[in-house]
Amino acid sequence: MSTRNKRVAILYRYIPQYRLEVYKRLYELCCANNIDLQVIYGNPSYSDSKKRDAVDFEYGIYKENCYLSAGRLELIWQPVLAQIRQKDLVIVEQANKLLINYILMAQQVLGWQKFAFWGHGKNFQATQCHLLSERLKRLMICRPHWWFAYTPAVARYVASQGFPADRITTLFNTIDTSALVEFRRNISTADLEEAKIKIGGSTRNVCLYIGGMYPEKRIRFLLDACIKVRELISDFRMIFIGAGTDGHLVTSFCETYPWAVYLESVFGQEKVKYFALSKLLLMPGLVGLAVLDAFALEVPIVTTSVAFHSPEIEYVENERNGIIVDPPENVDLYASKIVDLLSDASKRATLVNGCRIAASRYTIDKMVNNFFGGIVQALAT
Repeated sequence: MSTRNKRVAILYRYIPQYRLEVYKRLYELCCANNIDLQVIYGNPSYSDSKKRDAVDFEYGIYKENCYLSAGRLELIWQPVLAQIRQKDLVIVEQANKLLINYILMAQQVLGWQKFAFWGHGKNFQATQCHLLSERLKRLMICRPHWWFAYTPAVARYVASQGFPADRITTLFNTIDTSALVEFRRNISTADLEEAKIKIGGSTRNVCLYIGGMYPEKRIRFLLDACIKVRELISDFRMIFIGAGTDGHLVTSFCETYPWAVYLESVFGQEKVKYFALSKLLLMPGLVGLAVLDAFALEVPIVTTSVAFHSPEIEYVENERNGIIVDPPENVDLYASKIVDLLSDASKRATLVNGCRIAASRYTIDKMVNNFFGGIVQALAT
């Protein structure tokens, strides 16, 4: 007599572009192993919609979210109770504002349904205003049946809060960088020449910043460091790509210093051209998934030891595949590290080789396999 397939649901507020390939591969792997996986997703909030990264998943189920706001407090209702009723496991984002999570906790206490968290364990950018939220998150951290932790550091934190270590799966969170690598491999001389024209000058000692531009990214600090680097390396040039509340600082800087150029938003294949021209990726503030671009495109990152990095900072091994400057407030030291790497080809080559090794270690296939393995264990436990 045959038994029915196990049924699993992943609930996510909306699917950002960088997550789509993870869901596709995980869905295919589950199907091949007699697990019925449903990815149930909704629409982004008003603030998230500004990122313009929401996509649809052809094998998923779309259910429009209801966003409730009261001052700075935002709550989200995902109307998915009918869709998850017969599931053997429901995997949800660890977030206080997701109302469905409280229902899932109650159902597990009653023995009706198993659920799992996946996430960071805590808010790595938490400030004093997040104290109540973080306290609630700690109270909830041991409630699920299983945990899917982004990185080993997250897994250690969750275990330190009392959750059983043998029910934690470490995902090694990553993104699909294969398209970027392919673009880099096939980039033409004409592509590079076009990019050189856009930055308007010598390309011997070029560095790059790419990402959001807001206080946690420490744009002012980076601009001060660039001035100091230029004083010691006469052909140093800086490329800024991104947007945000501190974008005006970069605009003003580039108007003052002709050796710096601001390209605002550049994506995909176009982005790869500027990585190809650059020797270093300069990000003195918050670092997250950008480390994976740095590894894949073999442009070492130079950051600082600020306390509010995202979990993926764990992938940066100081002096091996990137540089983490400590103390983080020392702009002279940060600038000197950049100068040292631009002046010493062998030191930079060591970091480039480290990037190559890291790129082979943190792959989307490994993340998906870890995710699938955790699902199988959670269902069997």
